[in-house]
Amino acid sequence: MKNILAALLANVLFVLLAAASVSAAGLVAAGANHSVLVKDDGTLWAWGDNKCGQLGIGTEGGIQKVSKQIGADSDWKAAAAGSCHAVGLKSDGSLWAWGGNGCGQLGGGTKEGRNVPVRIGPDNDWRTVAAGSWHVVALKKDGTLWAWGSNKTYQLGDGTQNERLRPTRIGTDSDWAAVAAGSEECSEKSGCGHSVALKKDGTLWAWGWNDTCQLGTGNRGDKETPTRIGTDSDWLAVAAGGNFSVALKVDGSLWTWGGWEEGRCRIQKPERVSAEVWKAVAAGNRHAAAVRKDGTLWTWGENGSGQLGDGTNDQRNAPGLIKISENKDWHTVAAGAGHTVAVKVNGEIWTWGSNAHGQLGLGDGQVGDSNIPKQVNEQNTPPQHSETNCPYPLGDCPLGHPPRIIVPPPGWHSWIACPYPLGGCPLGHPPVSPPDDHPPPQSMWHPENKCMSLYPCGDCPLGHPVYWTIECPPRE
Repeated sequence: MKNILAALLANVLFVLLAAASVSAAGLVAAGANHSVLVKDDGTLWAWGDNKCGQLGIGTEGGIQKVSKQIGADSDWKAAAAGSCHAVGLKSDGSLWAWGGNGCGQLGGGTKEGRNVPVRIGPDNDWRTVAAGSWHVVALKKDGTLWAWGSNKTYQLGDGTQNERLRPTRIGTDSDWAAVAAGSEECSEKSGCGHSVALKKDGTLWAWGWNDTCQLGTGNRGDKETPTRIGTDSDWLAVAAGGNFSVALKVDGSLWTWGGWEEGRCRIQKPERVSAEVWKAVAAGNRHAAAVRKDGTLWTWGENGSGQLGDGTNDQRNAPGLIKISENKDWHTVAAGAGHTVAVKVNGEIWTWGSNAHGQLGLGDGQVGDSNIPKQVNEQNTPPQHSETNCPYPLGDCPLGHPPRIIVPPPGWHSWIACPYPLGGCPLGHPPVSPPDDHPPPQSMWHPENKCMSLYPCGDCPLGHPVYWTIECPPRE
C-alpha cells in the first residue's frame, strides 16, 4: 500500500502540469492578427486577418470580421496560432496545420501555404502543441518533444540553425509535460523565437533567442538546445511572449522574466510577480494576461492598442484587474500581438485591443481598436456541473477543472480525481483501459453515496488526467 501511495503522489505534479497546459492552447488561441476558437461541441472557428490563409476557410486575403467555421468537422480539441498560420489537434491525436508556410511551419515537408487544414503526417499520438510566429513545438503522448519551422535563433532546440520542414524529435528525453513558443520581429534576423517547456518532474527548461533574457538563464546568450532554468522543481504552467516569458508554480504564484528597458534586460531570471493564487496565464507580444483562482482577470504590459482592456492606453508594469459587470467568472485567456481573447465560465467570448484586421471578431459594429472588453456574438456551450457529475466541490469545478488531492471525510481514503467521471469525459476522451504503469480503475463511493467506475480519460495529459482510488471505502 505504501508503494502504491508513493507512486500516486509522485504523479500528482505531472497531473497538475498537464491540466495547466491546456488552457492557453485549448479553448481559444490568439495569433498575431487572428483568433481561433475550439467550441465545446468540437467545431473549429476563426476570425481576423486572412492574408496567408491562416483562418483555414478555403480562401486567402482580406479579413473576416466575425467568426467563421473551419470545415465541418466536430472532433477538434485544441488549437494554437502563430503569426500567419495555425495548428489544430483532433480528438484522435492527429495534428493539422494551415496558413503561411515560408519557414516550413506547417510541417508538411514543403514551404507551400495552405488555406484549409492539412494533416501533418500519419501519426495520431500527438498530445499538445504550441505555435510561435514562425515555428511550432509539440509533445507526443509518450512525452517526447518535437519541433519544426524557423530555426534561425535555435528555437527548435536541435542544436542547429536549420529550418525543419517536418516534425523533428528534439533530444532523447521522454518526460516532457508542457511547452510554449514565443517569437518576435528582429531587424538582424527574421524569425527570432524562443521556446519554454516543463518536464514531468516540475523543472523548467528553455532554448532559442535570448536577446532580452526571455530564457531566464541570467544572461543574454542564446541556447541551442533545451537548458534547465534554475533548480526549482515546482513549476506548473508556462507561456512565452515576444521578448519575455511568464509561468505559474504549484503554489499558484505568478513569475516572469525577460523584457527590455533602458538598454538592458528588465528581468534576467524568473522573478515572482505575485503570491496570489493564479489558475491560467497567457503571453502576447508585449503584454500578458492571467486568471486568478477567484475567477478575476488581470493584465499588464504594453497597451498602445488597448490590449490590457482597462479602459486606457497606458502601459502597466504590474497586473491590473479587468473590471466589467461580472468579473469573477473568467475561465481562460489568450494573448495575441496586440489583442486579447478571453472566455467566461458560461461560454461567453470577450475580446479587446487591436482590431485593424478584424481580430476582435466584433463585426462591422466595431470600428477601430477597443480598450475595454466587448462580447463577441458567439458562445461556447456553457459547461455543465452539478453535485452528481463533478467530483470536486461545486465552487471549484468551473474554473479550469484543476486536479488535486481530495482530502476525504473521516473513514475515506485519499484519492486523486479527474474532473470528469465516467460518461462525463469531454469530446474525444472516451473511457479507456489504464496504462500499464498506473493502478487499474476501481469503483468507489461518491460523497453522496453514489457508486461510479473511475477510468482514465482518453488523453490524460491534455488536462483530463487519470483518476482513481487508492482503496474504496466499504459498501454500507
